[in-house]
Amino acid sequence: MSIHYYSEGTGEAILFLHSLGTSGEVWEEQFRQFKQDYQVIALDFNGHGQSGASLPFTIEEAARDALRVLDQVGVAKAHIVGISMGGHVAMEMVKQAPERIHSMVLADTWAYMEPAIREERTKLRMGRLREIGMEEFSGELAKNSLAACATTVQVNRLDSIIQCTAETYESAWGAVHGVDSREILPTIQVPVTVLVGDEDKSTPLPYAQEIAGAIPGSVLEVVPNGGHLSHITNPEFFNTQIMQTIKGGKADAVNLG
Repeated sequence: MSIHYYSEGTGEAILFLHSLGTSGEVWEEQFRQFKQDYQVIALDFNGHGQSGASLPFTIEEAARDALRVLDQVGVAKAHIVGISMGGHVAMEMVKQAPERIHSMVLADTWAYMEPAIREERTKLRMGRLREIGMEEFSGELAKNSLAACATTVQVNRLDSIIQCTAETYESAWGAVHGVDSREILPTIQVPVTVLVGDEDKSTPLPYAQEIAGAIPGSVLEVVPNGGHLSHITNPEFFNTQIMQTIKGGKADAVNLG
């Protein structure tokens, strides 16, 4: 199975890990900003974007794919930015290869979800997918993943990035909802910022608080005008948090010009 990846720029490396159903293209605003001073890398996970598909999808294998991509581009150690499913992969990378991580941004994700909540979410989401099919479902997913302030252009662009099959989506959904990363969190010894959109209905604030509360020295920030994919509707705030995490201190607001 081939894993497609993107790599631009030079300098310290930032590895961006995308959400369920999307691809590395979902980070285009972050690539545009950070490639000026950093090597920016993103991959399309198994069954997503331009990568091949080999089911079942697992978080463990996704983390191994991410580490293999770092190997292929000659990067020994990177700053990791993971959103939603990408956050789960980032936490798994801590388990597999902590020595390869400089810092982490964990956005709009969770460490563990109670079975009753998981089962109800799965019933609703998978039921809807089977009812209307992936093409129509991707449009609903794009709209529901963004804050109310999202423009039509942003919603349509996100819809166009959601390219996986229904089978891949269902397999990856099962993988992310089966994670329990609570034992990993206290072992993280690098700078970590936990982000959550103020309008994130999929992974609201309590999930972010649980993660931040378990990681020594971590910082929790709420992204204004941010939905589940909070980096899209407020890239200036999101990118500033990335920069601050990388620098390990106060960073000036990022100018998107």
